[in-house]
Amino acid sequence: IIPPNRTKIGGVVLDRITEGFLNEFANSFNLKMLDTSIQFEHFSNFCALSNEFGMVEIDIQDMYTGTAAQGIDGIAIEVNGAIVDGINEIDTLIKQNKKLDVKFIFVQAKTSDNFDNAEIGNFLSFVKVFFSDEAKKTFTTEEMAKFIEMKDYIYFNSRYMKSSNPSVRLYYVAPGKWNDTDVSLQAVVRSNKNALENMTLFSSVEFIPCGAQEIQRMYRKSQEQTEA
Repeated sequence: IIPPNRTKIGGVVLDRITEGFLNEFANSFNLKMLDTSIQFEHFSNFCALSNEFGMVEIDIQDMYTGTAAQGIDGIAIEVNGAIVDGINEIDTLIKQNKKLDVKFIFVQAKTSDNFDNAEIGNFLSFVKVFFSDEAKKTFTTEEMAKFIEMKDYIYFNSRYMKSSNPSVRLYYVAPGKWNDTDVSLQAVVRSNKNALENMTLFSSVEFIPCGAQEIQRMYRKSQEQTEA
């Protein structure tokens, strides 16, 4: 069997293992008709979601912010242990549990074989805007309007946050290699994390860089859960 042409994303040739995982994922979710960069965004969202929650019943489109949203490719909101897709679901969970335990997951997928200071700063800055009063002016797509509505409804009902403020998990995905010793990258992450923490809206803020090895680990984990 002659292997197909190598998969490129934004001009970057994926390593063969990530390429194989992406192809399997795209076939499983009927995404092969999409541009590979869009496939990779969905793939990154799926890997992050599986890493956080294990196997859950969710339409991957529900997490997607669309092709026109700035700086953020995926958002998932967990309320009282369930991933929600609208304020009616949040309201039902509040009535059932009389509390709000919330986790926000954000994903940005980049078609680059390295981790770029400016791109990481851009991602984290747009997450900060999402939680600000400027969100509706900045994000104008239908998909983002839904996420902003849920976020606003959650904080409007903050009286039910009996144990803690919401937590935030920030996945930055690129098919390269993250360097923990890069002082410049660490400075960008630290300053933007501090800006988010200073909003005093969260119990914790965690930045999770995902290079090729992390992507492979998360996807394998998702498949192990499927086969279990």
